[in-house]
Formats: sequence, C-alpha cells, structure tokens
Amino acid sequence: MRPFEAFSVQHVFPIIFFLIYGFLAIRIGRRLPANQQTLLGIVMSAIIVVFMLGGSIIKMSHGTFDYKDDLPLYVCRIIAWVLPFAILYKNRFWLGIFYFWTLAGTLQGIITPDLAEGFPSYFYFRYWFLHAGLVVAIIYAVMIFKIHITWRDFWLAIGFAQVYLILIHLTNVFLGSNYGFTMRKPAGSSIVDLMGPWPWYILAGQGVMILLFLLLMLPWMKKGIEQRA
Repeated sequence: MRPFEAFSVQHVFPIIFFLIYGFLAIRIGRRLPANQQTLLGIVMSAIIVVFMLGGSIIKMSHGTFDYKDDLPLYVCRIIAWVLPFAILYKNRFWLGIFYFWTLAGTLQGIITPDLAEGFPSYFYFRYWFLHAGLVVAIIYAVMIFKIHITWRDFWLAIGFAQVYLILIHLTNVFLGSNYGFTMRKPAGSSIVDLMGPWPWYILAGQGVMILLFLLLMLPWMKKGIEQRA
C-alpha cells in the first residue's frame, strides 16, 4: 500500500474535494425545505459514522483492532457519533460547542495529517471524512440552521474541553492508552512538537486552543456589531 505523503497530491486533493463538497452541500441545503435540510445534514454526518464503523470491522476481521487506539474516544470520533443526533434534534447546545471543537480541533489533522496509508486505502478515505467531513457537516449545520455563535458557546466549549481532558487522561492511565495525546505526543510530526515536552505541551495546547476559539469568534463578533449598528 502506498504510504501517505504530506503536502503531496494525495494531501491537497481531499482538501479541494471537501471545499467543493461543502460549497455544494450548503448551496443545495439552502434551497431545500426544513425537513429535507435536516435529512441532508443527517446523511452527511451518517456517512462519517459508516466510515468509522467500516474501519473498526476491517480491523476486527484482521485481528488488528487495538482498544488502546481504536475506541471512539478521540474528540473527533466522539463528535462524529453524536453529530447525527445533534442535527436530527437541532440541538443548539451541542452544535455550538462542536463548532469550536471541530473547526479548531481538526485544523492540525488537516494541515499535518497523522496518517500512514495513502490513496486508495480505505483508511485514507476514512481519515479525510472523519476530519474534513466533520468540518463540512458542522459548517453546514451552523449555516443552514442559522445558528448564531455566542460567547456562551465559547465558554461552554472551553469548559467541556477541560472536562474531556481530565476524563480522557484518567482513561489513558487506566487503559495504558494515549487518547487525546495526554500521555505523549503524536508519533508523526505535528505542531505539538513546537510546544515542549510533557506535560508542558498540554498546557501550551490549552493556550493555542483558546487562541483558535477566539479566532473562530471573530466572524460572530463582527456580525453582532453590524446587527447593533
């Protein structure tokens, strides 16, 4: 199987694909009645779940499933499982939190993918649908359901991120795993390499998270100012 090469065609192409995919999904969604808008959002998010399940089934069938790495305990995997229900019920609470978690949390995964197998591996497609596909699905939900992101969403996203960090670290200690990379850095090269050794990269990551969340608030701050003008 061909190995994945960062910043090659097999890296750039899926980014272009999901930009077009997102543009078309939002454009089509805006022309649909409310119930079909919701259905389209559910289908988009359900595709991600199918890719995740397929990956687990393949690994189980080959005897390579590893509970230390393949359980749905990474943030992106948790969001992927919950998102279809959040869209189905138009859950404003979680969609606001997922806006920050997804757009900030998957940025590193898109720019510096932690991916071993390249095109046309099944896990290549699963990786991109899980990361870029989530970004598209969240942006679709926010725009189609006309969700206005607020400072309350900002603080809830930060607060629940701390809850996740604590719980997942305790899980890692118990399982001997590294979900959320609280025990050690990712194996491949990433922005985390610039943040110092353990545990300082975790603290530095909190600062980067808050900065990214603030950047994600900028469009909504500007929109709020324009509405008051």
